[in-house]
Amino acid sequence: MKHAFFIISFFLFGSSLVFSQSGCKIKLEAISSDYTGDCKNGYAHGIGVAKGKEDSYSGAFKKGFPHGLGNYNWGNGNTYKGQFNKGKMDGQGALTIKKTDGSEELKKGYFKNNEYIGLYKYPYLVRSKREIRSVVLQEDPSKLHGDLYRITIKVKSGGINVTPHIMVTDENGTNYSNGVMQNVMYPCKKIEISFNHESYSCRIMLDVYKKGNWIVEITI
Repeated sequence: MKHAFFIISFFLFGSSLVFSQSGCKIKLEAISSDYTGDCKNGYAHGIGVAKGKEDSYSGAFKKGFPHGLGNYNWGNGNTYKGQFNKGKMDGQGALTIKKTDGSEELKKGYFKNNEYIGLYKYPYLVRSKREIRSVVLQEDPSKLHGDLYRITIKVKSGGINVTPHIMVTDENGTNYSNGVMQNVMYPCKKIEISFNHESYSCRIMLDVYKKGNWIVEITI
């Protein structure tokens, strides 16, 4: 009798578990046909597999959306493996695009809101600075489509432009004069900017990853 009760209880428990999974909702329509995995409050939440008519996804979910690390497969053969945020490619990952001629294009690096940013998360990185208040990099708005292989360095002290003798080198040992870097090959790493002003010996180390006509504004 106890054995029969155990079998019935197990059957009922198993049935309720399957029902909760099949009734678990997915908020991304393209993969909302079928779901197997963790649930919370009626939505996919945790680790699971979701399928649609053409697309499929396996990985982490949060409140019904792919969220976290996962793999997405499109019906056209494209695939993405990486980080998601509320159902969108967002963070580090790799997108493989199938072309009509049978070849593949790989976009590896960082994504934001389903858009590919590039190999690096940010366009530049200030590694270190000495005797410097601030360093701001911005693209020259008047030359967004002109010379995209140039970096100009400007220095301010007390809100006034100053012109110290600036020495600039990059990781390849290339030397640049007059605070202007021309014919820059991106990504340009370990750019060392050094100069003396009054009693200060100033030094900056930075990387610039994105191609552009950059202005480096240094405040001392």
